[in-house]
Amino acid sequence: MDLQAFRDSFKKFIATCPIHGETSFSKIMDFPERCDLCAAEQKRIDDERQAKQTYRERMLSGMASCGININAKGFDAWEIDETQRKRQEALLANLKKYATDFHTGMPNLLFYGGTGAGKTMLSNALARAVYQSQFKKNSLCPAKFIRSSEFVERCKESWSDKSKPTQNMIIARLASFDLLVIDDLGDGDTTGNQLSDRSRLGGLIDARYQQKPTVITTNLSYEETKTFMGDRAWDRFQQNLIHIKCDWSSYRQKAGVAKIGGW
Repeated sequence: MDLQAFRDSFKKFIATCPIHGETSFSKIMDFPERCDLCAAEQKRIDDERQAKQTYRERMLSGMASCGININAKGFDAWEIDETQRKRQEALLANLKKYATDFHTGMPNLLFYGGTGAGKTMLSNALARAVYQSQFKKNSLCPAKFIRSSEFVERCKESWSDKSKPTQNMIIARLASFDLLVIDDLGDGDTTGNQLSDRSRLGGLIDARYQQKPTVITTNLSYEETKTFMGDRAWDRFQQNLIHIKCDWSSYRQKAGVAKIGGW
C-alpha cells in the first residue's frame, strides 16, 4: 500500500469506550478501532517506561565506565556475623545514611582489616549508592571506583607513552569525582621509589582536600596505612576521617564464595 492509500484508510468517528464513554475513535487499515483517549494514555505509559529504561541504561553504563561493579552485591546482601551483629548493623546503617545524605562535604572513610573481610564489597556498594543519588541530581562526575594499583599503572604509562594522559591530568580527573574510592591501597601500587609514590598519592589527596570525600580500603593496619601514605597525604586525609576496622572473619569464606574441593 502506498502512502496515499494508507492516509485514505485512516478514519475517525465517535463511539462508546467502556472507560471514557462516548468519545473519538480512530481506525487505520485493518487494525482494530481504538479510543483516542485510551491510545494517548497507553502512549504516555509506553513513553514513561522507555524513559525509565533509557535512564537506567545510561546510569548503569556510567557506573561501569567509572569502575563500579554493577553486578556486585549491595548493602542488603551483607550476611551479618552473629559475633559482630551490633557493630555490623550499625556500620551498614551508617553507610546507607552516608549515601542517602551524601554531599561533597562528607568525611573521608578508611576501611582497614584482613583479606576477605568485605571491604571492597562495602566500598563498591557505597560508590554505587552514591552514584545513583548524585546521578539523579544531574552530577557530571558522581562517583569513581579505582584500584590503587590501576592508578599507579596509569601514571606509569604516561611516563613512556606521551599519547597517554599525563600524571597531572590523571590526578585532576580523579579529583573531579564527587566520591572517589581507592581500593586495596598498598597492594601492587609501588614503583620502587617511595618518595615518588607518596608524592603521587599526596597530590591526589591534596587535590580533593576539603572539597570532596575519598574512601580508601586496605589490608594494611591503621599505623601501616599512615606510614604508607606519608605525612603529606595522611595529614590531609585524616583531618575529616571516619576509620572502620574490619576485624571480623573472612566474608568470602563465611558467604561460601571461597570453596576448596578435590577430585
